[in-house]
Amino acid sequence: MPKTMNKKLSSPPAPASKCPICKARLEKVKQFLQAKFGWLFRGQQKRRTIIILSILAVIFLSWLFFRAIPVAYREHQERAAARKLQNQLKQYTLHYQQDGFNPTTPGLLNLQEKFKKSSDLVDPGMKIIKVNASGDLNKTIADAAVGAVIMLDSGEYKMNLNINNKDLTIIGQGEKTILTKGKTNNAAITINGGKVALKNLVIKNVRIGINAVKTDLSLSYVKINNIEATALYLEDGQLSLMNTTIANSGTGLKMKNSRGNITDSLVKENNDSGAILYNSNCVLSGNNISNNKSYGLFIDSSSEARLTKNYIGDNKGYNIRVEKSGDLYR
Repeated sequence: MPKTMNKKLSSPPAPASKCPICKARLEKVKQFLQAKFGWLFRGQQKRRTIIILSILAVIFLSWLFFRAIPVAYREHQERAAARKLQNQLKQYTLHYQQDGFNPTTPGLLNLQEKFKKSSDLVDPGMKIIKVNASGDLNKTIADAAVGAVIMLDSGEYKMNLNINNKDLTIIGQGEKTILTKGKTNNAAITINGGKVALKNLVIKNVRIGINAVKTDLSLSYVKINNIEATALYLEDGQLSLMNTTIANSGTGLKMKNSRGNITDSLVKENNDSGAILYNSNCVLSGNNISNNKSYGLFIDSSSEARLTKNYIGDNKGYNIRVEKSGDLYR
């Protein structure tokens, strides 16, 4: 067996309660505290002391709850908001603080879905071509002379209209004249060239509302609703949009390489952005662009926009996204 070595182990230090020196020091401290503060806890004074300490504890907790914690929380929120803004500015410039974007409330605009009497939209002496829902509207359009006015009767027009290089006006009977899905899943109205005015009618329940290229397009008192993809698309054209509602669609309005004026119109509750400008120049005045599920208004770096007295708010994404650092025209 290996030889073991006997070694005397050192004893562990004595605890403070058994160390004579430590015990003496603790006793001195106890005597000092009793001499100085013991009176606070003797007899009737003990009760008063407990009451005073309780009151002081309540005051401290109240200060902590009503003052210190809210201040700390507010400072935390402000720091978080500042970090969020810095992250946004790294991606693009937001101009939501510029003047002229929002009235005090949307109600100040007093916008609502509007229609007119069809007779109020026709000048005296103007020659009118009348069509009902059972007629061949595409043939009427194809045969129409320059400057023709086509008056649609009340009814549901289930067809895909094609307007090619025509200067004409189509007028409906307000909410009673509905252009809807035809035999194909194309746009309700496809326009190539010409000068076309659409007035006082409804377009709904189709994949694309209006698809226009190289067209001078005017819409007034029109409602475009429940469109699967884009409600209104215009490329290489000119747009005048007045008293029109675009709602419950995919994207409300897309303009590409175009110019336009959008006035007194509602663009709301669409599943994507309200209005998108690609390399376009547009004036927006007195509109309500709200409650869209992406941006309210998107303006790319090649576009210019003039915004006055619009309400652009309550959108799920940024109300206005601008892809360049320059100020918007106002």
